[in-house]
Amino acid sequence: MTVEHYTDDQGRVAINSIEIPEEFVTICGGWYRGMDLLYAVASTGGLTLGSIQPHDVETEQEWYHQLWSGLSADLRCTIRPAKKVDTDERGTTEDVQTLEEFETWIDEEVLPLLESSYGIE
Repeated sequence: MTVEHYTDDQGRVAINSIEIPEEFVTICGGWYRGMDLLYAVASTGGLTLGSIQPHDVETEQEWYHQLWSGLSADLRCTIRPAKKVDTDERGTTEDVQTLEEFETWIDEEVLPLLESSYGIE
């Protein structure tokens, strides 16, 4: 799955430009319980910088990368307990597969793209 995004005037991935596929936005709506980044995706359809930059990042590029890393971590924390049951009030095993696909997309497509674009190791 291709990562749809825009580039800035230096040819890097533009901040706030990565488009999350609709199936992943939709699945977050039923599973964000307590996960702020999943809620952000469900409510806005994307993942964007906020108004207060964290103290542990120096650039907006590092901040954007950190948001995507955090979203991947939130997905892992959501998937683990969900895999222990076949179904529950929130969804089905198929939902868990979609959440896993979302995490894989971030880990194998989005983060490497950001790292190469921004020179982050």
